[in-house]
Amino acid sequence: MGSVQVCAVCGDRLSELDPRTRCDCGGLLEIRHDPPVEDGTSLRRLFEERWGQRDDLNLSGVWRYRELVMPTVGDRAVTHPEGNTPLIRRPRIAEWAALPHLVLKHEGHNPTGSFKDRGMTVGVTQATNALALATCCDVPNSQAVDYSTAQQLITTAWNQLVAIVLVLVVFGWTGGKQLVGQSYTDAKVKVAETKEERKQKKAAKKEAKAQAKLAEKSDDA
Repeated sequence: MGSVQVCAVCGDRLSELDPRTRCDCGGLLEIRHDPPVEDGTSLRRLFEERWGQRDDLNLSGVWRYRELVMPTVGDRAVTHPEGNTPLIRRPRIAEWAALPHLVLKHEGHNPTGSFKDRGMTVGVTQATNALALATCCDVPNSQAVDYSTAQQLITTAWNQLVAIVLVLVVFGWTGGKQLVGQSYTDAKVKVAETKEERKQKKAAKKEAKAQAKLAEKSDDA
């Protein structure tokens, strides 16, 4: 099986590992895989056989289906692992929705508590295979990547002898400050600095409010 990147505008085809984010015409690129050699029944049997196997790839609820996700990945996936989140029955919600057999998919059981782990494992794996020197993860403040998982990804990347720097967006740290050093130690220092900076800003804001209240009381007197 092979995979290529195809421009959504002009139809130009690029290598699967081409690092460009857009076609030369400006169009966005999408990945396309050749159809699997196996038929649907055979694939389903294969996926079921992998269930419960203890190696990293098959522990992942993403890479267990690698023939459909990234057929060329081999054993090179960067995985925590992620996925395999539970289906949970909640009778009160099912009753409210008038759906007696309703179950909820709890994506909070992913390594960082977010469904985005599923996409990130594929993105970081692709960066690794393309020998990228850096990756950037930009997330909303409410969904900032958890540091322990970032540590795991960095460690895994270095173990694969690929110089990947995982740029973290943590604790609402955005804009021009979204830069982390090129090692785990630098990243740890930067996270600590960000925590301290936020702590100081919070204290300053609290102090300003207190001063404003005192000034307001003085004016009333």
